[in-house]
Amino acid sequence: MSTGVYWDDPVTGLRYSLEAFDHFETCFWIKRDKASEPQPVDVFVRVSNHCYTRKRKDEPSEAIMDTQRHRSGTVEERVFCPDRWQFGQGLPTIINSLADKRCWEGDALEVFYRHEGAPAPQSPEGWYLCFRLDYRRNKSIPVQLTIRSIHWRPNQPQGVRRHPPIPFKKLLARFLNRKEGKQ
Repeated sequence: MSTGVYWDDPVTGLRYSLEAFDHFETCFWIKRDKASEPQPVDVFVRVSNHCYTRKRKDEPSEAIMDTQRHRSGTVEERVFCPDRWQFGQGLPTIINSLADKRCWEGDALEVFYRHEGAPAPQSPEGWYLCFRLDYRRNKSIPVQLTIRSIHWRPNQPQGVRRHPPIPFKKLLARFLNRKEGKQ
């Protein structure tokens, strides 16, 4: 049962704070092209409940935290995931320090992946953040970053382009140039 910014786990009786998953605003300094000076870009960050839930397996029905109906008509039941929750406590810090971190562009031009917590250098194993950028001209902060999911993987996600990862601030500049027609 969710009470405000907490999840009271009906199975274990433990209470978990969900404050780290609240939306927030941040700012990145980017160069729109090689000749320009860095400029600030405000970004509104949203966090999906997939950052602290996972697909239900054999948990009792009272453990269901969310039910999602997909376009295909299938229904997915999601339960609280203590591992995702634990890693997610650092999400605001990870996002606020993302500018110079290397990210991969996914198949969709607005979906990106960031790899964190690898157990060894060059290991594909680790926590992956899947996030999407949106541009909404009618919003006070037009650039929206939605963290769609965080999860531990033994390998890179499908759909990661076979290009090397590049700093997020360059991906953000490229994204804004496409959206604002400044190719």
